[in-house]
Amino acid sequence: MRVVAALLAFLSLASSGIAQAQADYSAAFVSQTAPSFIALLSSASVSVTMQNTGTATWYRAEGDVFLATQQPQDNYYWCIQGNPYGSHSGNRVLLPYDVAPNQQVTFIFVVKPLGCVFSAPSPLRFRMLSQLHGTFGDETPDPEIPVSPAAEFVSQKVPATVPAGPPSPVTVPVKNTTPPT
Repeated sequence: MRVVAALLAFLSLASSGIAQAQADYSAAFVSQTAPSFIALLSSASVSVTMQNTGTATWYRAEGDVFLATQQPQDNYYWCIQGNPYGSHSGNRVLLPYDVAPNQQVTFIFVVKPLGCVFSAPSPLRFRMLSQLHGTFGDETPDPEIPVSPAAEFVSQKVPATVPAGPPSPVTVPVKNTTPPT
């Protein structure tokens, strides 16, 4: 009986600690802007605004709170540019300034799909991340941005045999898939 009581007391303390961490670190998605199309390996500007709905201030100087790529967390598909952070350069956006409870913060950054040589496509989704407390708050919605090389292979016409020396004619038609602006 004592073991059960001790276990229940421990679980109560543990869950109150988790609830406290969740109350300290929480965030609400406010808005985002992103282009409707991005060509593969081309840079594009994105902004995400989040609100600190927790009770703890997010401090830039401590380097603990970031906007991080999601699905999967810390993926490199979008390759965030100009935001160096050790081994996480390319998948996290640095906090631009300290953010007190109930304040909003806008992250303005540049992405370059496949610029970090990560090949698995991921949605353009972000969530706040504390290295000490994990991910927290709302995840941004996926704006479903098509990423395309802006060209699509159509066919090829290659001779069955090619003699050594003289040039041989080869035809490779490619269709421009850039959406009209």
